[in-house]
This record gives sequence, C-alpha cells and structure tokens, in this order.
Amino acid sequence: MLWNIIFTLTALLMLGSAMAALFARQAMYGALYLVISMIAVAMLYFLLGAPFISALQVSLYVGAIAVLLVFMITMLNRTSPRRRARRKGVLLPLLLLALLLGEGVALFALRVQAPVQAVVSVGPKVVGGALFGHYLLLVEATALLLLAALTAVLHLSRKGEES
Repeated sequence: MLWNIIFTLTALLMLGSAMAALFARQAMYGALYLVISMIAVAMLYFLLGAPFISALQVSLYVGAIAVLLVFMITMLNRTSPRRRARRKGVLLPLLLLALLLGEGVALFALRVQAPVQAVVSVGPKVVGGALFGHYLLLVEATALLLLAALTAVLHLSRKGEES
C-alpha cells in the first residue's frame, strides 16, 4: 500500500515538473524543473526494482547533462541586471525537491520494497546487441535529435548578437 502511494506521488511529481519545465518563463527554472523530473524518473526506476538504472539516470542525466544545460544557460543568459535580481520563482522547485527528498527518506527508512517479480539477468552483450541491432535506428535518431537541439540553441544564441 505504501509502495503504491509513493509510486503514484512520484509519478505525479515527475509529470508536473516536466509540464512546468515546458511552460517555465525563464530557462534556468525550466532546467531546474527538468532536473526534478529526471530525479523523479530515477526514483521510479528504483521503485520498480532497477537500482542500477536509477543510479545511471542520476549520474548521466542529472549529473552530467543537466549540469551542462545549466552551464550553457548561464553562459548564454543575456537578461538585464534588473530582471536578474528577482528570485521569487525558485520556491516551487525547492519545494518539489524537498518532496522528492522526503520520499527518498521514506523509502529507505520504512524499507519499502517493490512487488517481487521474476528477475531475469541480462548481460552487456545482449544490451549492446539490442541497442545496435534491433534499436539502431532509434539510437541514431536520438543522436540526431540531440545534434539538432544543439544546433538550434547555437543559432538562437547567435541571433541576439546580430541585432
């Protein structure tokens, strides 16, 4: 019962922060909501009994990509100093992060376990074969999508310099 409540709350938190990232007026707050969403996804992986994928989610996406995104936003941020002085919008992301932290503490303190299912061990050769065999087109499409996003960000950042 407690597992279901924490899972539902985490899923709602993930969806809410992802929607907030889409509609954030400032890029930095959008990145912060994206980090919250990625941490919630990692918690969902952990709840579903995949702690290794959860650790990869945190280390790769939250730890690397989100930090690069925040670094890029701070380097390309061209707002006026008067607008930069307002910091009211940080309260909601901090509240969401505190809620995620509380859920994590509850998971470990109450020793909440995922419903036990049959565990199938999959080796790296099988994963590599699937990624670069059956799912090769999806992996390459993801790489092209990331390249297109990087190109769009560079183009949009240079557009302001031309005027």
